[in-house]
Amino acid sequence: MIKRINLDKLLFVYSILFIVGIPFVKLVSYYFYLNKILDDIFVINQAYVLWIMIPPLIISYLIGLKQKRFKIDWLDILTYHLIVITIISSIFSDFPKVSLFGSYTRYEGLLSLVSYYLIFLNFKNYNNKKYINYTLNILFGVGIFQVIYSLIQIFTDASFVVKAEPIYMGMGLCGNPNFFGSYMVMLSLYTCTQYIINNKHIILSVIFFLGLVLAASTGPFIGFVLAFIFFLICFRKQISIKRVGIILLLYILTFFAHDSYQDLKFNSQIDKNYNIKDEITEIIKNDEPQDINRVGNGRFEIWINSLPLIKDYFLLGSGPDTFLFVYKAGIVDKAHNVYLQMLITTGIISLGLFLLILFILFINSIRVEESLTISLLIAFIGYSIQAFANISTIDVAPVYFILTGLLYYKNKKLINKTEF
Repeated sequence: MIKRINLDKLLFVYSILFIVGIPFVKLVSYYFYLNKILDDIFVINQAYVLWIMIPPLIISYLIGLKQKRFKIDWLDILTYHLIVITIISSIFSDFPKVSLFGSYTRYEGLLSLVSYYLIFLNFKNYNNKKYINYTLNILFGVGIFQVIYSLIQIFTDASFVVKAEPIYMGMGLCGNPNFFGSYMVMLSLYTCTQYIINNKHIILSVIFFLGLVLAASTGPFIGFVLAFIFFLICFRKQISIKRVGIILLLYILTFFAHDSYQDLKFNSQIDKNYNIKDEITEIIKNDEPQDINRVGNGRFEIWINSLPLIKDYFLLGSGPDTFLFVYKAGIVDKAHNVYLQMLITTGIISLGLFLLILFILFINSIRVEESLTISLLIAFIGYSIQAFANISTIDVAPVYFILTGLLYYKNKKLINKTEF
């Protein structure tokens, strides 16, 4: 019976559940909230999709091993250890319930983290190009919907959408402009590199870049710029200079068209600390010393105040998603740095394993000249850079781990020397 299971079809169904299901649950929660059926927007939570999928992800992974379709290599071994360390961190936490389910509104505790890692273990073996293309097309479709939803959020008074704060920032169905930015940085980088290399997805690349601009989040925008520069330098042999010029022109026009219209509509409502152009301009000018509280909208202050926690929770951390309960300098529930968050909440071993996995993926991918791998790699780099000033969230992380899994698949011929 096991042999009759088509794992590629099964993983394709999984990808639909994660890529479509998570924002759909958020949309449903918005509907009940806006219609005053529920007064708490987090009662219906997208984390349930992650938790419900843990048993199916375990079963499909074991079936893959049984069928010898999935092979255990170093990344599997490292991921196993990462799961075990995260479980141990939860067991020894002073906040066991929070460690298991996650803090209220975030829900990125042990269950969600294990779901992420199982997504990676499964999707690193997703090896049917037809279904991979189907998955990417579904991701693009959901991305377009989120950009349209953001346009409605910002530029209309529609009562059927939940607006971000500030109101001139778009958040799609990600719950926050920063999260929407981290979502868009992956889609925009994937599609723009595909256009430059293969002359594909030019319209999608502009749409997703618009989404990145609508988010008005500086961290993801800088992540996009740095990853794009890296792409131009490291893959210059594969690029078309003409298409680079065209896409840059379209991006510049998109950025300033949005900026001009935003100024007309919101005028004095725009806060310089929450606007990409103003924030970057202020950093470059640097006419006067900046107050530490203003750097990165308070992120630098959070990082500085978090440093003593590293000593206190160095080995196993305080427990997944328990930052709110150990940070003593104010009501802050995340470190606003994915890597610092992991260090404090799940410890140095967990962070070391995670960084080693990312390093192996990067080293093996950088040597591949196939266009799909290049685009996945640049999307991976863009997300990884913006993660220094952003947080992981259940709205976006599943997409990141799916794409990271796909990135691994394209390189398994390079990695198979390390198989057990």
